Amino acid sequence: METNTFKFNMKRHAVLLLLVLFGITNLSAQIDLRTCGYNCTANSFSIESVYLSATNVPGTPLTNTSCEPGTLINVYMIAGVSSNRNAPVYGARVFADLMVGDTPVPINEYLGTLPSSNQGITEYLVYGPFDWTCGELLTLENLLVVWKTSLPGSPGPNSPYNCSTYSSSQCQFPSDLIVSTPLAVQYEYTACTTGSTSTVTFQSTTIGGTPPYTYVWNYDGGTYLGGTASSPIVLYDQSSPPYDPTLKVTDVNGNTNLEPYSETLIFPLELTNTPSSTDPSCTTSDGSGSFTASGGTPPYSFNVDSNNTGASTFMNGPPPTQLTFTGAGPGTITVTITDSAGCTDQESITISPGDSEAPTGTAPAGTTGINACAADALPAIPAFDPIAAADGYTDNTSVVTATLTNTSAVSGDNCSWSVTYTFSVSDDCGNTLPGQTITHSGSDQDAATGTTPAGTSGINACADETEIDGIVTTATDVAAIEAAYSDDCGTVTASFVSQTLSGDQCSWSLERT
Repeated sequence: METNTFKFNMKRHAVLLLLVLFGITNLSAQIDLRTCGYNCTANSFSIESVYLSATNVPGTPLTNTSCEPGTLINVYMIAGVSSNRNAPVYGARVFADLMVGDTPVPINEYLGTLPSSNQGITEYLVYGPFDWTCGELLTLENLLVVWKTSLPGSPGPNSPYNCSTYSSSQCQFPSDLIVSTPLAVQYEYTACTTGSTSTVTFQSTTIGGTPPYTYVWNYDGGTYLGGTASSPIVLYDQSSPPYDPTLKVTDVNGNTNLEPYSETLIFPLELTNTPSSTDPSCTTSDGSGSFTASGGTPPYSFNVDSNNTGASTFMNGPPPTQLTFTGAGPGTITVTITDSAGCTDQESITISPGDSEAPTGTAPAGTTGINACAADALPAIPAFDPIAAADGYTDNTSVVTATLTNTSAVSGDNCSWSVTYTFSVSDDCGNTLPGQTITHSGSDQDAATGTTPAGTSGINACADETEIDGIVTTATDVAAIEAAYSDDCGTVTASFVSQTLSGDQCSWSLERT
């Protein structure tokens, strides 16, 4: 969610004009008696009210009028004073700070004779004329009133004076006062955006007139959600701008602004808290990351709601736009970002543990069926290939490396042999899977060589018997065949698998396979 704040920015015309019109003329070269260290204990006079007037004394109060905020109005500042004394006093002078918003303007004004108690409230010009910007708050602060109790010897309006001219028994520190001004109707607002809608909180900043006020709002298509009469909360759909909500205010005396106060709403982008992180490399606590603010209404503030990773956090800026963290182990960090209008966005980052898992997989099959027959020596044996050995393994975070851990074991002879390589596989963090093996094997792949001997022919086969058998024995044929063939890897053995006899006792043929 994002928020935006918009405030009516008055131009400080009053400060400049006050200083130009009265900063030199009224203050002259006289000292500010508030620096004299008077310990004033008197309670002789009361300032009943201070108001802006259209005229000099007697004043024409503007309290029961309204004005358009931002308009310059030429005014006088009038004070109504009452007395607790039975007799008047003379040569009175008032010192104060006229606060125009947050800017102080010193006042040093000659009042002359202050009334006795039987004269009621008497009005005095405190300041003016000056140009006041409608809607600006005026207060009188740090007041000091001094006087003389006898007319002879009392200072006149242009008479010189110093700290000795008055005394602690002839002065009073009145309370700070708010200056009554014309009714100036205005409002501020903040906006929090979520998706395509914005929640707007209005705040009437109306001053002047005579409180309490009654409020009449026109939300210009917004949906009322709640709040108070002076600070309603309204939902707006951003798809149908512009929106120009209005406000009319009536004070207790029925004074109101005839022209409703209005502003065109401007909605901010949605406040976004973007997290990013890097997990620890192995089993160390070197994880890191950040939370970055955007949208909403800067400046932003960051609050670490929880952090059980052991990480240290740092802010950039000022003004801050990002919170970073380093030295994180496994755990979670939760951060809430708040913009200047009070909108928030909370996000969390989970740091996973570093890699503590060994690679997994199966060793690739070795090579088999190698023709290993040799007359007097072993053939070339395949060497250990670490790239091929690692090919059957994977790791959760990094590359797998195969390392031969045991000398290969060779068994057999030159005609039938095997070789076994024992190796381990490891990842970049040193997690190791030991005891892996690859076996290559070879055997005699060559048949015996030789030529089958010729059979026996021309045998006298005439006989009375019907079947001639055994004339050429099987053993004789086997021995002849075995003698006719040879092999590099051992003795040749012959065996018959079938035989066929054809003809009769006078002419026959015997074929053996």
